[in-house]
Amino acid sequence: MERTYKAHQASADESNEGWILIRPSPEDKELCDTCQPGRRPIVRIKGTKFKPVYAEALLADRTYLKHRKEVETDSDTPLIFISAWYRNLFAMNKLESITLDIEPVSSLNLVTLLYRYPRDHPQALVRAANMMAIIGFGLGVIGFGLGLVGINDWIKTDTPIPHLTNFSTPFGLVLLVVGLAIALLGIIGLIRRRQE
Repeated sequence: MERTYKAHQASADESNEGWILIRPSPEDKELCDTCQPGRRPIVRIKGTKFKPVYAEALLADRTYLKHRKEVETDSDTPLIFISAWYRNLFAMNKLESITLDIEPVSSLNLVTLLYRYPRDHPQALVRAANMMAIIGFGLGVIGFGLGLVGINDWIKTDTPIPHLTNFSTPFGLVLLVVGLAIALLGIIGLIRRRQE
């Protein structure tokens, strides 16, 4: 659900972290339930001027807010504390009120958690490590596919079920294609910058 958040600069310690701090509106029940102390959910942030951005969401609770003198702690205005990295992704030239749709990402959404979220992270090491892991997984799938194609002779001669060769070659070829696609996805994520 779209809400207007009053944007503030994150502290200097948080400038290289992959999170935003939010104080959601009390009416936004789903986000309030998700952003509890001690939890670090991944959220999708959508706006009118930028592509969806994925970030970790931390709760800006009273303890955090009492150290921020410029913030009105008594009002119910939704607040968001963002670093310069995320301001750039949000296409914000200055700190101002901004209308955002912040929605928690399901823990079952592996494409978002393993590919989209790391590409929006401010640390180059995190982005590179995740893309290298995707490339490695793709190469592992390719290796498994090659193994299935390569054991046809062994299945024919040394097993009591030689008709499995009808399945091992096609399944192995499918795994080769899938592994190649996964590895290419990781390579593209590694060499291509995220477009704002």
